[in-house]
Amino acid sequence: MSENESNNPHQLVIDALEIHRQRRRADPNLGKAAVVIDLDACGLDARTRTINAVKATGRHYVISEFSRPGELATLPTDNPKVWQNFLVTNGLLKKYPDMDWDAVRKDFSANYWREPGNDPYLHLRTDQFAAGLWEYTKVVRAHDAEVVFLSGRSERHRLHSEHTLNAGGAGPYRLLIKPDQGEVDTAQNKVDNLLAVSDQTAPEPLVPVVIIDDLTENREAVKAAFPDIIAIHMALPGYAADHLPGQRPADGAPVVSDFLGGVSRPKHTGRLSYLTSMSKVLFGVENSPPLARGAEISGGEMENHLLSLVRRSLREARDVGAAHADRGDLADSVHRVLTHKMFRRGPRTNFEVGEFRAQLAALGIGYGSDVAIPAGIIGFPIKFEGLKAKGTQPDLAEFGGLLRLKQIATAVREVYPDGMRIEILTDGTHFRSRDDSLVDSYLDQLERYRALIDPEGDLVIEDFDAAVARHLKDPGLP
Repeated sequence: MSENESNNPHQLVIDALEIHRQRRRADPNLGKAAVVIDLDACGLDARTRTINAVKATGRHYVISEFSRPGELATLPTDNPKVWQNFLVTNGLLKKYPDMDWDAVRKDFSANYWREPGNDPYLHLRTDQFAAGLWEYTKVVRAHDAEVVFLSGRSERHRLHSEHTLNAGGAGPYRLLIKPDQGEVDTAQNKVDNLLAVSDQTAPEPLVPVVIIDDLTENREAVKAAFPDIIAIHMALPGYAADHLPGQRPADGAPVVSDFLGGVSRPKHTGRLSYLTSMSKVLFGVENSPPLARGAEISGGEMENHLLSLVRRSLREARDVGAAHADRGDLADSVHRVLTHKMFRRGPRTNFEVGEFRAQLAALGIGYGSDVAIPAGIIGFPIKFEGLKAKGTQPDLAEFGGLLRLKQIATAVREVYPDGMRIEILTDGTHFRSRDDSLVDSYLDQLERYRALIDPEGDLVIEDFDAAVARHLKDPGLP
């Protein structure tokens, strides 16, 4: 968060919780305070589901922009107001004036909430915590309050919703959602659920003190039933909202982009800079700088930086590919892309065009073959050396490596429309034996990076041992 502590909406929440705690000391019969948090596009970031749904709908309605979700100015939700603003911010209404956009939205919604397979809701487990949510729930409970997740999801979504919340460490909490039967208005259902848990005859009644939701209609309905509640608008980075950029929410609610503003920060010592915005870092100003200089930025700000980096990097890659397009000879064109100075290390003679031409011929690949050029690398073992890295999770080094591979695939697509499929074989136990949970956690984060960089699926990450086992089972597989 970039707000000062005095105007930080999350600080208002902390203050309100402290006031309520003091009231409970005077009146033990008063129920606990409740911080009420919506799930989709609020407490949880469903970016993977959103991207997959956009791509599926794009294939159905032949919308070229939907095939490259990473290049969209904003991502949608299935709320009609948000959907309309998504169309506006991406210029889609002007480009496709005859499109039945309401039908497109309904198709997107179906893909967003269900996927093919025996368990159509399993993909809900791909949702990720919004930045700071885990820490925020701890702060709430430290102020003698309860966390209530209040969602428009239905009972059929409960199992996987609870799995995501539990896996992220959000508990204990209450999850209030809609029944499966009947047409239930989401905003009214949220009000009814809160009235039920705040009823003084209910077991362990609560006092809703704060609601954080991405939709104005939900906040207004709850505010009408609980006039003293603090309403906050959540605007996750990269998503359209129910108001256009530059405008305020219709209910005037303060806006946040993450939960980090409610998390206490350690105080700095000495001359170590402790800033909260990259814009405040002054590089090269002092001849004798302090030992270290840094900036603390939120998860949302970091993601915006990364998305900007991805867009810029892929534009550069397309320019490289376009410069070698229409040369006539496929092997020569792709070879020039692969050995461009952006991607090459060492002399071009390390990889001769004749050798590459023979490889393509052996695979039967040529213009119109409708086959992606296969490539594979072995890399990204789990981190283990404490001197070089803090923890075992992927960081910006892995992100940069994946982005470079995506650049290669993007540049190749400019000269060969069927593109390139790069398989990344990881080996989390190559250097030393590691617990499966650590390796799985590393690969999960690596896959999240890949989804952010490569929604089109040019890159495939697979465990080395799994790939070997798959190949041994069917040697005919690539």
